[in-house]
Amino acid sequence: MYNSIQQFNEFGVGKIEKIIKNFMEDSSTGIGDLVMALDKPLQERNEQ
Repeated sequence: MYNSIQQFNEFGVGKIEKIIKNFMEDSSTGIGDLVMALDKPLQERNEQ
């Protein structure tokens, strides 16, 4: 379990930060777009 948390910190957090930054900068996107964009990185499992 520790490895999963560490892996998420290494790969997932950066992806989520980029998605949120893009959402904040683009006024044409809605909250639904943010939720949809966050779904993939939160559900995926990196095998690196």
